[in-house]
Amino acid sequence: MTKMDEHYAAFLHLRQLQVLHRKEEPVISAEAKKALEERKIKLLEAQERKAYKEMTKNVASEKYQKEDEY
Repeated sequence: MTKMDEHYAAFLHLRQLQVLHRKEEPVISAEAKKALEERKIKLLEAQERKAYKEMTKNVASEKYQKEDEY
């Protein structure tokens, strides 16, 4: 018969332990989450403004280029 080594003994001991179901705690606080959401909204609005500005700039420059051609 094989002898029990320390790893197998630890395995048997761990197998007998009961699982504790812990209450999940939030990673960040509610205030930090709210601030993060506000920053996210501001960032999205800034990106939309930048994209709109870029689009209108391109349209305006194309319009003036066409006028210059004629």
